[in-house]
Amino acid sequence: MQLLNSLAAPLIHQVSTNPDEPPEFIEVVALRGEHSNPLAFDAEKIAPLQAEFYPWVEPLVLRATPEEAFGKALDVLKGMGLEVVATHPELGLIEAVDTTFWFGFNDDVAVRVRAYPQGSVVDVRSVSRVGLTDVGANAKRVGEIIRRMSGD
Repeated sequence: MQLLNSLAAPLIHQVSTNPDEPPEFIEVVALRGEHSNPLAFDAEKIAPLQAEFYPWVEPLVLRATPEEAFGKALDVLKGMGLEVVATHPELGLIEAVDTTFWFGFNDDVAVRVRAYPQGSVVDVRSVSRVGLTDVGANAKRVGEIIRRMSGD
């Protein structure tokens, strides 16, 4: 069944909980090789596919201050074994790298926390450095980050 699901994955190499304004990368840019997938987020192409195949990839609204949510995001990323590359508390941005188990591919992750009425909103973006498709790995990673942050 897993093979069947991976064959049905869309030809995209990144997802974001906010396709219109995905979290940006700052420090990670220097870590990406010249042959890495582009970081540009083509919302016109990606958003419909993401909505169809990965409807759970949505922003997370928390009843926590941005500072509390930022700390929780940092703990979640570290707890998942991601390498935190940079933290930008003034921007509410955390950049990390996840290395895949089987092939050692590096995928880049950005978590952005912003103030929201009565709390904060968390956006997560995950980008594969190589390959036309990530066979759902980025959406699964984003879903796990959101799940852990929401306390489920």
